Amino acid sequence: ECRTGHILSSGINAEYGGIQGWPKLSVQVFSEDIYGRTQLVGYGFTHLPTSPGFHKITCPTWNLTGGMMEQVQSYFVGSGPQLLKEDLIASGADRFRLQTIASGTVYLSLFIVTRNFAKFGIEA
Repeated sequence: ECRTGHILSSGINAEYGGIQGWPKLSVQVFSEDIYGRTQLVGYGFTHLPTSPGFHKITCPTWNLTGGMMEQVQSYFVGSGPQLLKEDLIASGADRFRLQTIASGTVYLSLFIVTRNFAKFGIEA
């Protein structure tokens, strides 16, 4: 169910030779204004399910808030503050220092297929 009427149907294929930490799905949400300008409106991440099968997942998103100057620039020019390092999206290491605001939720329907987990000593 999509509440805003925007549905993206796309396959995701991830292959791993070994697992070091559980895989995460990182998302960036963009919008386009009436002038055709594209701007980033949210970052988010979620851990992928550990069990095979169909899963419905919610991924909360957030966006950076800047100072007054960045907010005025964002309103008139259409660009706001963005991360310089995208690895901060799924990492809590330095993210606690960022000023953020909630920007919505991405709803995911995923079908997970696992293979060779026993070979790597992983119980699903």
